[in-house]
Amino acid sequence: ITTFDPKGGYATYAYSITAKGAITGYYEATGGGYHGFVRRPKGHIATFNPSGSTATYAYSINRSGSVAGEWADSNNQFHGFVRTSDGTITTFDPSGSDYTSALSINAPGSIAGSYSSGNTHGYVRAPDGTITTFDPSGSIETDVWGINDNGDIAGDYCTAFDSCDVNPVHHGFFRAVDGTITTFDPSGSGQTYARSISANGSIAGFYYDAANVPHGYVRAPDGTITTFDPEGSYATLAESINNKGAIIGYYENQYKQLSGF
Repeated sequence: ITTFDPKGGYATYAYSITAKGAITGYYEATGGGYHGFVRRPKGHIATFNPSGSTATYAYSINRSGSVAGEWADSNNQFHGFVRTSDGTITTFDPSGSDYTSALSINAPGSIAGSYSSGNTHGYVRAPDGTITTFDPSGSIETDVWGINDNGDIAGDYCTAFDSCDVNPVHHGFFRAVDGTITTFDPSGSGQTYARSISANGSIAGFYYDAANVPHGYVRAPDGTITTFDPEGSYATLAESINNKGAIIGYYENQYKQLSGF
């Protein structure tokens, strides 16, 4: 394990790593404020902020070194950004957005995320800057969590304001690169959350059963859903799946102790 902090960093949050070991995330400076960073495989750290940013959050890096994230302006309005490997930063917002979040960038440079315009919607931004917005049928709140190199997207949504904010009833969705959206829930699920998608379209996440207990699941490309819990788990949350199908996350045992898996 190698630990690191950008110079002047008070608290460092690392969010994404490439196959070669480049890392992106953000940090809180000792004097205040949040800033983005890229750590190269040999350890050099470059920090950055879009022009006019009062807070920068970097969430995803692709194999060419492009980074996606969000930043806040002086009015505390959030915008999406992409930073290329040469340091060029481009900001963007879907039309009508009052809050743009960019959580995932794939190898070709497409970015997937969510934005607010009254309700919350999903979007995908192509490498040429074209933005396409979308929602599963009936969605009031659409949350996008990942895009793979094919352009397939995974996320979750809910269908009524009270179910989004008070008594959540979320469902998972898979959006193919052609725009076709397939929704899904593991058997017995009261709430389904999708967190990550692999190259072949497998989706990992977690769901809550009728007793409001979370369990992990993986949805195969053919739609088959397999649920799981580590031995001794009383609450399982799967967070990420890689291109080989390995899944990571964390779970809580009967003593409320958290462990990774």
